[in-house]
Amino acid sequence: MAGRLSGTAPDPGGIQSESEDRWWAMPDARLAKAESSSGSGVATSTFSGTAVFHLQGELDSASAEGLRVELNASVGESMVLFDLTGVVTIDSVGIGVLLGAIRGIHEGGGVVAIGGADSRGRVTAALRTAGVDRLVFLSDSPAGAMQWLSEL
Repeated sequence: MAGRLSGTAPDPGGIQSESEDRWWAMPDARLAKAESSSGSGVATSTFSGTAVFHLQGELDSASAEGLRVELNASVGESMVLFDLTGVVTIDSVGIGVLLGAIRGIHEGGGVVAIGGADSRGRVTAALRTAGVDRLVFLSDSPAGAMQWLSEL
């Protein structure tokens, strides 16, 4: 992984909403960020032994190849959190890239949680329609997803 968070993080169970401090985020979300021409990107961090992938922008056919390369780093991790707080839209190609990463993680014996869908619920609806919620834990917030992972 690209880096470790420093300092002491609050208990994820104490965070009630996405408006609370983003304790799981990298400072300025710039470390290990890859940005495509479509404005999407991935920043990576680790927190309490969990690999955290902060996805941003549009996860679509224009960003798919770059996203696939970045998410390949998740394969082999034992615990992975995909933070979708910064995702604006996702299409079937973006979902396919996520599913490929999830499959690779599961094949290696890892577990995955997804947290932080958009406020209007379009990203969550797309993930549920594709059945992603049957493969991974899906939470409204990264804090909720991290809490679930910490209880395993």
